[in-house]
Amino acid sequence: MNKQGDNLDKEKEKFVALMKNEQTDFEQRNTELGTLVASFDRYTDETNFEEIAAQAKNIMHRLN
Repeated sequence: MNKQGDNLDKEKEKFVALMKNEQTDFEQRNTELGTLVASFDRYTDETNFEEIAAQAKNIMHRLN
């Protein structure tokens, strides 16, 4: 019984470590996306629509 408990504790530690890594990745990705979205305010000239569209597509790609 104690051996099984040790195995479960090891599995729990693996899952906790995995969740922490995923949380760190999510926070980094969220920060990067926030920076990209915030940069849209620099687009004030509609003649740059192709650049704006490319940036929007980049953000959509990262969200998926």
